Amino acid sequence: VNIYFFSSRRSRHTRYISVTGVQACALPIWEGPVVCLSAEDGRELGRFATEGPVRLPPAIAYGRVYAGADDGVMYCLDLASGRELWRYRAGSARRLVGNGRIISEQPIRAGICVDQGVAYFTAGIFPKMGVALCAVDARSGKERWKRPISYATQGILALSPTRIFAPTGRTPFVMFR
Repeated sequence: VNIYFFSSRRSRHTRYISVTGVQACALPIWEGPVVCLSAEDGRELGRFATEGPVRLPPAIAYGRVYAGADDGVMYCLDLASGRELWRYRAGSARRLVGNGRIISEQPIRAGICVDQGVAYFTAGIFPKMGVALCAVDARSGKERWKRPISYATQGILALSPTRIFAPTGRTPFVMFR
C-alpha cells in the first residue's frame, strides 16, 4: 500500500511517503535524501542521498526501496537500513540545468513499478535527447531490456498482466506491450 503526501514547493515538509507493513520511506522536498522509517514509531532506519531530486514516491518490494532521481539513476536501497544495494544508470551521464538544479539529460520522472521480480520505469523527459522504457531485474539491477520511446513520461507507471501504461503529463496514458 502506498500513501502519498504532498506539500507545497515552498515548504520543507515531507512530500511523499510510501508505506509497506511496518516500514516506510519518506522523501523530504528540499534536502533530497530518501529516508527509511519505521512505520510503527517513526524512528529513522537509514537515509540515502541521491545526486538529483527524487520527484516521485519510491516503490517498495522484496524489502527494498526503488527510487528514480533526476540524476538519471534508479537506486535500489535496503528498506531496513537505507543502504544502497545497486544502481542503474538508464541513459547518458551528461548533465544540464533543469528547474534551477543540475540534472541528467534523461532524468527518471516516472514512478517505478515492480512486478514479478522486474522493476519498470522510464528515463528521459526530452524526446530529442532520448526517452527510454526500461526493465531491470529487481534483485540484481541487471538490465532485462531497454527500448527507445517517443513520449515524454512523467508520473506513476501502471501495469496490467500484458501492458505498461505510462503517464505523459497532461495527456492520456501511453500504452506499451
